[in-house]
Formats: sequence, C-alpha cells, structure tokens
Amino acid sequence: MFQFKTVLLVCLCGAVAVLGLLDWEQFDGDFVAPITLHADEEGHFFGELTVNGATLRYIVDSGASNVTMNSIDARKAQINYAEGDVISLLTPSGEVPAYNLKLSGMVIGPATLNGVDVTVIEGDSPPYVLLGLSAQRMLDVKRDNEVMTLGIRR
Repeated sequence: MFQFKTVLLVCLCGAVAVLGLLDWEQFDGDFVAPITLHADEEGHFFGELTVNGATLRYIVDSGASNVTMNSIDARKAQINYAEGDVISLLTPSGEVPAYNLKLSGMVIGPATLNGVDVTVIEGDSPPYVLLGLSAQRMLDVKRDNEVMTLGIRR
C-alpha cells in the first residue's frame, strides 16, 4: 500500500481551477479517499457517521471498547437497542442501564461497517457517539499530530 497526493483540476470554458489537494490511498487496486479529521483546540477528533439514514456526530475515542451512544441518538437512528443484551454501567452519576448489540450498516465516509459492537446507554449521555475500538479496528486509522485519517481496511 502506498500513498500519494494529487491535485484535482477542472476545465470549464478554457479555464483551469484547482479544486483542492486530496489524499488518496490505494487498496488492492481501488482508489479510495480516506476521511481526514483535524483536532479541535482540545485535541479531539470529531466527524459524522450515518446509521439508517440518520446522521450522528462522533468523537474518536480510543479508550472506548465499543462504539457507544445514548438512547436518544439510537432512537434517531432507528436502532432497536432494547433487543440487545441488557447490562448495567457505573457512571459518575450512578448506575445506568445499557444495551450491547451488533450493528450493521454504520457508514463513515466511504466505508460501511458491519457487525460493529455497540453499547447504547439509556439517557442523553454521552453527548456524542464514541467511535470506539470496535469500529476503529475495521478502519485504517492513522494520526499525524493534529491530523487523523480514517481509511477503508480491506
């Protein structure tokens, strides 16, 4: 696998415009543009993912084993989390009910992830979906200081 940069040019009525510098990776002969995330002022990496047509904001969290979301986001994404395994989590606010399940069809950029271990916590916390290791292991995650790329692992 190798990486290179290319400049995308468009010709319109004889004019050439540079649309931007894109990072491309080659995976088994297919070219796929990885998602590029930039750290916020606190060093966190945020992005958006889609489940069942619902767009949810996530934060990359290498301390979370599973993708973790609150029940409000799960209902927005039409996830029937009550069919998952019931567990109890100890949080700073006390013990809260949660559900473990496998989720298919989680879309992050060009990647569709299937069989992702997800934990849904009853209530409105965490405020963002935590993109835990269960999803990160399915992606090619690279970090270079304040820039993180999420590519498709094939």
